[in-house]
Formats: sequence, structure tokens, C-alpha cells
Amino acid sequence: MKLLLFLLPALCLISCSSVHSPTASSYTAGSSVTRQIQRTGSMSLRSNSIQESSEKSIALVTSHHGILHDSTLTEDDFTATFRVPSASLKPVMAELGGIGKVTHQRVSQNDVTAQYRDMQAELKNKIALRDRLRILLKKATKVSDALKIEKELAEVQTELDQLSGRLKSLKSQVALSTLSLDIERTRFLGPLGLVTKGTGWFLGKLVYLDN
Repeated sequence: MKLLLFLLPALCLISCSSVHSPTASSYTAGSSVTRQIQRTGSMSLRSNSIQESSEKSIALVTSHHGILHDSTLTEDDFTATFRVPSASLKPVMAELGGIGKVTHQRVSQNDVTAQYRDMQAELKNKIALRDRLRILLKKATKVSDALKIEKELAEVQTELDQLSGRLKSLKSQVALSTLSLDIERTRFLGPLGLVTKGTGWFLGKLVYLDN
């Protein structure tokens, strides 16, 4: 960043005499920021019909504008990860409770407001620096100066792109909550199971009745 020391006087003159770009002015460090909360949920159910319950859960989440991220369906179990609008997380979990017997549910929250505010302020500064370098590049009269400014501009733009990507990812994590769902098939003990319960895995097929 030695070039910044070389360019600092010129940058200060330009920043004082020029108008900030609309893009940069849209990120104001001192502006109030709505609380940014990341929410995640996890839920476990038991159901008599895995196939039917899996289809109902997907339809229910979709009706709330949620997205199925991935899922696995077996004879005895259905696991899925959904992305759900943050405001709909708790209502969705409440409705999913009607599909089967709830054995576990949890909602966790993480306040990322400070991180969000810092990233906005840093982004504003990067945009302002990029815009000043562009103006300085137009005013450069020597090839050597132009090359130095272009190199610095490329580095700033790379940092700006990376920061923009991180901020976009953070916004997505706040807007859409992650919901992990697990549905297990309910198993009923048969007559033999009532007698031999706990005697061993190899009696499983005799112990449990299919539902």
C-alpha cells in the first residue's frame, strides 16, 4: 500500500472537490441499522408414514416460500434441510408439529447487527476510495503514474468485490433461516417384543410390527 502514501495528497484534494458517487453514499456508517438476526431451527418428529409425512413437510415449507436444500428418504427415516424466510421459521415449525409427534425442537438466534454495520462502513470506504482513484487516473499525465494508479485500483476493486460477496452472504443468512428436520417412523412392539424387549438386535424383525 506504499502507493497510497504517494497518492494521499491528491486523493484528499479530489475527495474535497468532488461529489461522492451515488453508490458510495448509499452506505452510511452513521445511519441506523435494523437489528440483523440469524435464526436456525431443528426439529425431530415421529410418524406412522414416512412417505406421506415427508411429502406433507415439503409442501408445507414450500407454501411458506421456503426452499428444500437437501433431503434423504429411507424406509424408516426422512431428513431434510430447508431455507425458510426468517419471519416464517416459528410458524412453519408450529405447523410441522401437526404432521407427527414432536420429540425435539429448538430455535437459536445470533445477533450480527454489529458485524453488518461494520461491513457496510468498510464497503462505503472502499467504494469512495475506488471512485477517487478513478478520478485520479483520468487526471494522470504520466504513464508511470497511470500504471501505479491502475494497479492500486485493481487491488481495491478486488477487495471491494470480496467484501460485497461477504455482505451479500450475511444478508442471505439473515433473510433465510436454516431448518433441519428429521422424521422417524413410529414402531410398535408386537407380542413377542413385549416379552423379549431388550434381549438383542437380532430379534428386531420379530419384535416390531410394521405399521
